[in-house]
Amino acid sequence: MRPLNAALIAIALATVTAGCAVNPATGERDLMLMSAADEKRLGSAEDAKIKARFGGVYQSQAIQDYVTKIGLKLAAFSELPANTFTFTILDSELVNAFALPGGYIYITRGLIALAASEAELAGVLAHEIGHVTARHSAQRYSKKVVADLGAGLLGAITRDRQLADIAQRGGTLYLRAHSRDQEFQADVLGVRYLARAGYDTQAMARFLARMAANSRFQAQRRGDKDNAARFDVMATHPRTEARVRQARQVAQVTDAASPRIARAEFMIQLEGLVYGGSARHGFQRDRSFIHPDLGFSFDIPPGYTLSNRPTQVIVSKRNQPTIIFDTVHNTGQSPKNYLVTDWGRQLRLTTPETITINGMAAATAAGRTLIDGQLAALRLIAIRFTKDMMARFIVLDKSPLIAADSVELRRTTYSFRRLSPADKATVQPQRITVETVSADADIGQLWRKMRVGDFPKQRFNVLNGVAVGRQINVGDLIKIVR
Repeated sequence: MRPLNAALIAIALATVTAGCAVNPATGERDLMLMSAADEKRLGSAEDAKIKARFGGVYQSQAIQDYVTKIGLKLAAFSELPANTFTFTILDSELVNAFALPGGYIYITRGLIALAASEAELAGVLAHEIGHVTARHSAQRYSKKVVADLGAGLLGAITRDRQLADIAQRGGTLYLRAHSRDQEFQADVLGVRYLARAGYDTQAMARFLARMAANSRFQAQRRGDKDNAARFDVMATHPRTEARVRQARQVAQVTDAASPRIARAEFMIQLEGLVYGGSARHGFQRDRSFIHPDLGFSFDIPPGYTLSNRPTQVIVSKRNQPTIIFDTVHNTGQSPKNYLVTDWGRQLRLTTPETITINGMAAATAAGRTLIDGQLAALRLIAIRFTKDMMARFIVLDKSPLIAADSVELRRTTYSFRRLSPADKATVQPQRITVETVSADADIGQLWRKMRVGDFPKQRFNVLNGVAVGRQINVGDLIKIVR
């Protein structure tokens, strides 16, 4: 063995040995090459990026205080000090929750809208607290360090740089998401914290059922009901109701005689919660996408569904061309010059031309690109919306034909228009209101109160648990979208 190789192996063994420590939450001896202080610094550095990526912080101090109160209550029963944790509601309609190293925990307003009780919300927070106390992010970092070190050793020993590169890429792929075992461990710890805080530990499984029902609805809404996993956050958080029940057994907890569910207290907090898109990010109203803060709108083709993401709007229909819309900062360039020399410079654009859309200077061009190795047609449209902003449409067809020029899709791009001051002042996002089911109510027709553009019955059923078998009775509190 060459002296260099022996030295590298000695360093690796010393690194791994020095990094092993007993985790007070799990009782396991973990490989840990990141200190608690390092975790906090990393979480703090990433906090602003997460907020920007998911639409910023939801602007409601009352519900933020409510979530923080529940989170700190649970954290007080964990193996870390409660003041380690920071809880943030993200202004996103997506149903999601996650944690960063150092105790930064995030939930979306879309998730809060889906929950049915304080216990269900607490179950989500407890699970994320479990990821933090188990130090799963630090574990993944430590394994990556060792994987990278091992790849370097492999390359040094074999003198094969390509082999070392393959090993490094393999290690990175393995560490992209929490493993199934880590998700189960977070459930075990979450159940423990729920029980210690006096909550109903079965609420965690009930909320997973709600998430599954929401995923099925989203798949149906997008015309892809046979592939609900595409719309399920659990696809990256491998958890099931059965595994949560198993976690309760492993945690060996006993619920309090009267565990806290707090449905009414929770429902009161939902009054006025924004549903769907917000004024800050835009929202769908009937067949239009409206952005009051920026002051524009455009129409959606019949049969298409809209997905409003923090950085772009996607209008799609199964097996049909897709429209992708966004805005970019741009000053000085004409739309045609921007389209040809900047935005589309990497594409083989044909017939670029100057056009006018509702009084605004614009330009368009057709082109081809590769998607998953297949030739696809596209059309770019750039619109000078303000002196500092360009609005952009991409019409993308996965076939090589120029079906991107279809009449309906042209109508969408040509429908882009400025909102009048009166429009901006009057149009408002949808919000949840909480009602008590009256004695004279037609319970089977309550969904007709929903003021939503599509699928009112299905949305009502998902929001109110009917989709998972809940029976609504006189005197119950229900969520209605206005």
